[in-house]
Amino acid sequence: MAAEKIIVDGQEIACLVSDSAQQVPLVFLHGAGSTREVWQAQWLYFRDRAKVVAPDLPGHGDSSGKSPDTIDAYADVVVKLADKLGLGKCVLVGHSMGGAIAQRIALLRPELLAGLVLVATGARLRVMPQVFSAIQTDYGQYVELASSFSMSPSTDVKTRSLFREILAHCAAQAAHNDFTACNRFDIMDTLAAIKTKTMIIAGDRDMMTPLKYAQFLNQKIEASQLVIIGDAGHMVMMEKPDEVNSAIEKFAASIR
Repeated sequence: MAAEKIIVDGQEIACLVSDSAQQVPLVFLHGAGSTREVWQAQWLYFRDRAKVVAPDLPGHGDSSGKSPDTIDAYADVVVKLADKLGLGKCVLVGHSMGGAIAQRIALLRPELLAGLVLVATGARLRVMPQVFSAIQTDYGQYVELASSFSMSPSTDVKTRSLFREILAHCAAQAAHNDFTACNRFDIMDTLAAIKTKTMIIAGDRDMMTPLKYAQFLNQKIEASQLVIIGDAGHMVMMEKPDEVNSAIEKFAASIR
């Protein structure tokens, strides 16, 4: 999946950009320690149906720069990227840390959004100390642990292998900064201020951001709906791409 390079604050942001304009633009934001490649199935499905943007966040994948250690810093980059691309109102689709970024933008710059899709995320994303320790002492071990805990046991070998490759492609420092940003993130007290129309997608076997996280989002965000995907873990969009794509497509069509 060849990417364009967009300059944001002196950094090259590697970004997949499709030309179709049949639907409201969709911007896919990856999670901690990963890259745009986690959205491969969504890119292939939506690229001819909508304007699609899928960036590698700074310091990840093919993007230059240093990965920030706060969600607000990431949100600032995404807002500037959307402005550079002239997207207008768009739907932010954020997975895990990407979902945290999307929530912050919904609070800080709601006028930029037509909708939110929050995938396997929460209003608070506490990180176990063991994660930081594994990243610092044995990154290969972290990759194996993260990949095993992020997917349902029934997920096929090919999908598991792809996810391990994505994790391994991320620098240890970038992953550490990402999880630091997640650990600092907490908007539980202000979540109800999000008024953007929202779809929440959760895997019923997610051990990283359990179903109760999605249910809390659904309770607090007034204009939200919850879609629970069966037999799926944290990487639900890779594990069950057809179901996730269908849900996103219906949501995007409802806000044209």
